[in-house]
Amino acid sequence: MKYLYVGVFAFIGATLRYSLTLLMGDTSYLGTLTVNLIGAFLLAFSASYPFDNQNLKVGLTSGMLGSFTTFSTFSADSIHLLETQLSLGLCYITLTMAGGLLLSYLGLTSGRRLFC
Repeated sequence: MKYLYVGVFAFIGATLRYSLTLLMGDTSYLGTLTVNLIGAFLLAFSASYPFDNQNLKVGLTSGMLGSFTTFSTFSADSIHLLETQLSLGLCYITLTMAGGLLLSYLGLTSGRRLFC
């Protein structure tokens, strides 16, 4: 049953990521940045939620948020930007890493305040 939850939620997460990337237009790295920052917040936020259903927890975290965020595209975008626009590439990497850590912290503290 757990695999079904992961599969269904992974489909939802990947579809959301693809849709958001399409909305961002030609600058695909902005879509990747956006989904990774949102995902960092939501994953940390959900870590504080007291799930009664462990299948649902795994489905939402590993399935949906795992497929919503993307490290491989971040890596490919980073290399491309570093090779073509060095300063933009460095900003992109810095913003992704620092923003992800900050939003993870904010998600975790928000979740703890709300659920604990």
